[in-house]
Amino acid sequence: MKSISTEQTKGNHRDLVRKIIKCISVVLAIFFGAYLLNGAGVAFPSWFAAPTAIAKFIVMIIVLTSLVKTMILIANFLYNWIGTPKDR
Repeated sequence: MKSISTEQTKGNHRDLVRKIIKCISVVLAIFFGAYLLNGAGVAFPSWFAAPTAIAKFIVMIIVLTSLVKTMILIANFLYNWIGTPKDR
C-alpha cells in the first residue's frame, strides 16, 4: 500500500479548488455576458436586460479590447516567427 503524503493531498486539494473556481467563473461569465448582450439588443431577448446605454458601452469596450489584444498576440506571433536580426 502506498502512503500519500500531506503535500500530495494539499496539491490535489488545490487543483480541485482551482477547477471548481474556474467552473464557477465560466458560469458567471456566461450569465453576465447574456445580461449585457440582452441589454445591448444583440442576443438573449427573453432574459433580464441591462440598461441599454450601459450595456452597449460595455459591449463596445469589451469588443475593442478583445480586438486590440488579438492584434497584439498576432503581431507578437509574427515578430517571433519571422525572427529578429541578431545585430541591432
